[in-house]
Amino acid sequence: MKASHGLVIVLLFLGFGCSKDSNSLPSISIKSYTSSVYNGGAFNAVLKYNSPNSTNMGDSLVIINHRLNQSVIDTSIFRGEYGTRVAYTQSTNKAEIAVNLDWSLVQTGGPGPVPENDTCIFSFYLVGPSPDFTHSDTASTGTVVIYQ
Repeated sequence: MKASHGLVIVLLFLGFGCSKDSNSLPSISIKSYTSSVYNGGAFNAVLKYNSPNSTNMGDSLVIINHRLNQSVIDTSIFRGEYGTRVAYTQSTNKAEIAVNLDWSLVQTGGPGPVPENDTCIFSFYLVGPSPDFTHSDTASTGTVVIYQ
């Protein structure tokens, strides 16, 4: 019986010691973004990075373009995901990241003789360096219209 009490105490210590505080993970949020992108222009966004543990903010920013149009496009041309590299910074708990995607990268043109405007939402998250590849939460814009 005494051995089982010891085992319960050890399991409690392991449970509390291994539990993760959800506030300890890095987070990003949208500070500003371009809601209309015209031919020849660019999609711009400024992201705010925050980490309560003053950790390295990661070396990769993943950008996902969620296309809301109903028309089908050729996915061999447009994949909707952009992997980017972020300049290395010393451990920090706050930073801003500027994103700039040229119109030619984000437009799809849509099918048909008269290309349709694209409507999408951009999502962002940071991925840390190996070996653990920790990542931030995901931040998303509102609706963005990409004009042809």
